[in-house]
Amino acid sequence: MKKGRPLSIIIKLTVFMVIMIVVQTLLISALLINGGVIKQATDNAFVLFNDKVSGRLSVLEGEMKNNWTVFDPYLKNMSNLLTSDQDDTAFLEAAAKELIPLLRRSQVTGAYIILTDKGVESEYLPALYIRDYDPLMNSYSDDDLYVVFGPSNVATSYQIPLDQIWQYNFKVTEENRHFIEKTLSSDMLSAHTSDVGYWNKPFKLSAGDVEIITYSVPIFDRYGEVRGLVGIDITVNYLRDFLPKNELYPQDSLGYLIAYQDGMDGGIDPIVLNGALQKRLLNEDEPFEFTQRDEESHIFEVENHSGVESIYASVEAMGLYNYNSPYDRERWYLVGLMREEHLLKSTRVIEQIVVYSMVIALIFGVIGGIVISFQMSKPLIRLAKQLRSSDKNQPIELLSTGLSEIDALSEAFITTNKAMIESASRFDKMIQMSNLPIGAYEVNYALKTYFVTDRFFELLGLEEAAQPKDFMAFVTTLSKFFNYPIDEEYDVYESKSKVHRYIRYNQSANAEIWIGVILDVTDEIIEKRKIKRERDHDYLTDIFNRDGFTKAFERWYSQEMTGQSAIVMFDLDNLKNINDTYGHQWGDDYIKSAVAMLRTLEDEGHAIVGRRSGDEFYALLHNYDSKEAIIRVMDRLYAKIHGTDILFPDNQERHIAISSGLKWIDNKSSSFETLLHMADQALYEAKEKYKGFYRIYNG
Repeated sequence: MKKGRPLSIIIKLTVFMVIMIVVQTLLISALLINGGVIKQATDNAFVLFNDKVSGRLSVLEGEMKNNWTVFDPYLKNMSNLLTSDQDDTAFLEAAAKELIPLLRRSQVTGAYIILTDKGVESEYLPALYIRDYDPLMNSYSDDDLYVVFGPSNVATSYQIPLDQIWQYNFKVTEENRHFIEKTLSSDMLSAHTSDVGYWNKPFKLSAGDVEIITYSVPIFDRYGEVRGLVGIDITVNYLRDFLPKNELYPQDSLGYLIAYQDGMDGGIDPIVLNGALQKRLLNEDEPFEFTQRDEESHIFEVENHSGVESIYASVEAMGLYNYNSPYDRERWYLVGLMREEHLLKSTRVIEQIVVYSMVIALIFGVIGGIVISFQMSKPLIRLAKQLRSSDKNQPIELLSTGLSEIDALSEAFITTNKAMIESASRFDKMIQMSNLPIGAYEVNYALKTYFVTDRFFELLGLEEAAQPKDFMAFVTTLSKFFNYPIDEEYDVYESKSKVHRYIRYNQSANAEIWIGVILDVTDEIIEKRKIKRERDHDYLTDIFNRDGFTKAFERWYSQEMTGQSAIVMFDLDNLKNINDTYGHQWGDDYIKSAVAMLRTLEDEGHAIVGRRSGDEFYALLHNYDSKEAIIRVMDRLYAKIHGTDILFPDNQERHIAISSGLKWIDNKSSSFETLLHMADQALYEAKEKYKGFYRIYNG
């Protein structure tokens, strides 16, 4: 071969590899560095989100715990006004002097006293309920207040107008009953309002009223007896003023809401939504479904919303109740909501920078790889064309590529090709001389050629006339023969030609070349089947033994159940008497005769028969059309049994006697052992009451 110019392909490969390593190093570094930056940016966003929610929580808790619910000394003064014989109306008129200042000082939207001497089951209760719809705009007089419930004298005395829904007494309804009963239900009633005060979820006093949240405490008289409750209300609209919509994000913000959880195992339900956007995205009638994203910052992802984009929630518990108070299992939460695009805006910018950096680096790497690969591939393409056009049965001759390394590779290939041709010839001769039942083939899909050793077609049982003559015929022959292995061996195939053989087939393949070796393993398979049959069959009767029957049953049981099936336990009657009277040889003949009767069950192809022990047998009757069909089969069996006699040495003829118990298999809820146990119970009943016949298990 003519030597090529000493243009070192090694140098080109080295340059290419260096470029790729540099690009990969830069990419990995960018991923590692920016991966940390992205995580840090995400963590910072979560922390900032949680800080805003925690700050808003502090403001709201300050109002709810320090302003709205501080009743002293008003509650004490009202308690001192209560006596056992005092008229309710007179008390309520006197208590107005305390209730109105309580309402003013707390800056809430309502304050009330409800007396429950008549019992909370009463439809009407004495009450004084005063409402201030705008508590931040206090008037010098009380004309901005409204009496919702209570004596009209209070309105006259204090020049307070009556509300549109005014009633003299408080009307107890199913909707408003809860806050009264809950406040008075505590078994820890005391004068410490911080321990027994109860916050009630949003509700309406009546159909025409606004939605409110109430905080109530029991009121005691001077003798320590509970006489009713005192409390304040916050209208939901007023409460929303403390949940600014745009605090978390300036525009198009989801803002805050208040949620409630009844017990630690209950769901977290949204109870005060803030704005039309929240109401459109969230369902007030179902609890939140959260996936935790950051445990430390209490950040969750909301799963059950109707929006397209992910929504994140910062959930902070509101400390409305003291520890171990009667209601400390009822949790209120302030929930801040943000869209993913708002919350992780800075993170997304960093991610885009990383992605753009990776794309640019990959583009440069790919372009550089294409240019270098193109320069290296041209001589290789020419070499490949020469190889494809050469005669594969003759030694190959290749022209120079102009690259010293490729030319050296070509020379090595020529030498190897010659050696392979000689080696293949020697290998075929050695196989013939070894006289082993081995054959081999090679298929080249690229060249559409194949090669086989001399005994290959002989081992497949193909006579010369049936042997394939071209490439496609050979591939078709392989496909037909080696597509269906025998059941017990995944790599052994059965040849049903004139000489019956079992062939083990192994193949090694790549995209273009398949190489296969076949070996005649007929003797091995026959021996294995013999051993397996001896293992799974009873030596005396040639039916399944216990293990064989169990395996056959489990194979059937693992398949889809169709039709009606049953398992039957058989017991040979009188076997011991026959063995004792005539000897075990006649006992064995008795067993064989009985098994011959049982094997008639297999004639219809829907039965498996096996021997469980000495005189115990069983059968699986499967896939019949109905229970009646199985009963007919059993009746025919017993007709044959009762009509068959055995002549014994003393010239006595005896009937074959078999008792049996049948258990229906209606589903696959019972194990094999359980089914056998039930069939055994039916067999026991048959031997006791119906000996020589069968009995069906009836539970």
